Parts: sequence; structure tokens; C-alpha cells
Amino acid sequence: MKRFTIISIFAILLTGIFAQKTKASSDYNMSSKEDCGCNGQSDNTSAQNTYSQDAIVFEESPFKDIDVPAPQERSIDNVLWKKTIWRIIDMREQANFPLYYPLTESNGRKNLFLTIFELLEEGKVTAYKYQEDKEDFSEENKLTFEQIMATTKIDVYETSTDEEGNTIYQINSVDIPNKEVLKYYIKEVWYYDGMESCMKTKIAAIAPQLYYTDDDGKSNKEVLFWIPFDQLRPYLAQQPVVINNKNSTAFISYDDLFQKRRYIGHIYKEDNIQNRAIIEYCKTPEEVHREQARIENEILNFEFDLWEY
Repeated sequence: MKRFTIISIFAILLTGIFAQKTKASSDYNMSSKEDCGCNGQSDNTSAQNTYSQDAIVFEESPFKDIDVPAPQERSIDNVLWKKTIWRIIDMREQANFPLYYPLTESNGRKNLFLTIFELLEEGKVTAYKYQEDKEDFSEENKLTFEQIMATTKIDVYETSTDEEGNTIYQINSVDIPNKEVLKYYIKEVWYYDGMESCMKTKIAAIAPQLYYTDDDGKSNKEVLFWIPFDQLRPYLAQQPVVINNKNSTAFISYDDLFQKRRYIGHIYKEDNIQNRAIIEYCKTPEEVHREQARIENEILNFEFDLWEY
């Protein structure tokens, strides 16, 4: 009799618990349906705001309030080791597509050259004359916007003057050579910071290279100018760039892309006594590849070798 009574009580308790769980589950499902607009009536507005393509349109940059701090100059006493290298970033490599596309401004997105060109037009950054053997950011090497347009092969069809006497150039957006800038030269400085005991890298300058057809119908190319990268950073930090072709919501800023080195660049020069590019002392493609690999490994292995020995 006692055994029967205990079993009956246990069955009643299980029934009560199961009923509570069923009710809670039902309440949860009902509230979830109400929240997502699925309570028997379709809430198209809510669905569109959450999942439609409109949700990722950059009407206003999501990074507009980001400020890049001014670069801190480290004393040379704290830099135990430093190496400067120059790379070529080819826009035709898939990993570099985020820098090249879109070719025309779309939904608040611009490619890298259009971003740089507009900053030059507004006078927010300064371009300097390109020289193969050095980067000279002195006053006499500064380029005016008129000189920049000459190097980019842009025809000005109209000019005007504002209230302050500044010349305003009327430029057709289709004349800006977004498609023809197929490579960038960048100057990277790798150094070991003794104060923080770690390896760091800094992009010092960037230069776009233009591919064009001259008046004789011959294909040609020209490196346009150098720009100190620190001048660009505050503006690149506010410009979004989509980095994943399968997910349009996966975006970062141009500055993040460069600081995290999410690009592919091939070394064409390292600092050396003779100031020579790799191609000047490596005669075959195989020798060039081996030299590039040697430089990369030297940089990557330095920090490990420092602590090991």
C-alpha cells in the first residue's frame, strides 16, 4: 500500500512538471513569434530591416566617429633592430580585390584610389613627387593638384574660383582612372621595439601606379606620387571596405586592412648599402623568388632568434 502511494505521488509530480514545461515552451514560442513578426500576420517591415540588402547600405560610414591617434615617435635608443622593405601590391590578385572594387562609388563604398584622389582634391593630404631611389617629403617635392591631374592624365573641362580665391576644378567622375590604377608601391618599416619587447611594423608611404595607353597606342605605366601614410590614416579609418565576397556584412575600415596586413604584397627592394632593387642583382625569376623568401624569413625569424639566443 505504501509502495502504491509513493508511486502515485511521484507520477503526480512528474505530470505537474511536464505541464509547466509545456506551458513555458508555448509561452516562449508565442513571444518569439510576436518578436519576429510571425504571429499569424507577416511583418514585412521588420523582416526587411533585419535581413534585406538595405540593412548593409552605408548611407553613412559606420566608422565616421573613429579617430586615429597621432603617431608616437620612438627614440632610436629603443629600436634594437630595423629593416625597411618596399612591396608591390597588385590589384589583380584576388586577396587585394577589396582595395580595387567597387570601380564606381556604391552605397558609400569607394575603392582605394578614389578615396585618395578625393582627399587630394579637398587638400586634406599632400602628394610628393615620385623618385625611384628615395622618398623625399620635402617642401620642394610637393605636388599641386593641377600637377596631380597632369600625372593622372585627367582633362579639366572647366574651372571656377571660390570666395577665398581658390581654384575649383570641374572633373568628370568617369575621367578619374580608378580602373587603370592596378598596382600600389608601399614602404614598410619593420622594427623591434625594445621598450615593449615586441616586433612592430609601420607603413611609411604609399604610391599608386597607373597603367595607360599613350598617344601612339602603346601601353605604358607610371608611378604617380608618394603620400605619407600617416596623413591618410585618419580618413582611411572612416572608410568601410567589404572583405568577404560571401558575406556583405563582413566589413572593416581601410586602415584596419592595412594595419592587419590583409593584403598580398611582393617585396621588390630592401634597404641595402648599394640601394639596389632585387631585380638589379637577381637575374632570373627563380632567383628573385628565393631572395624575396630570404628577406621574409629574415624578418619573421628575427624575434624568435633574439629570444632563443
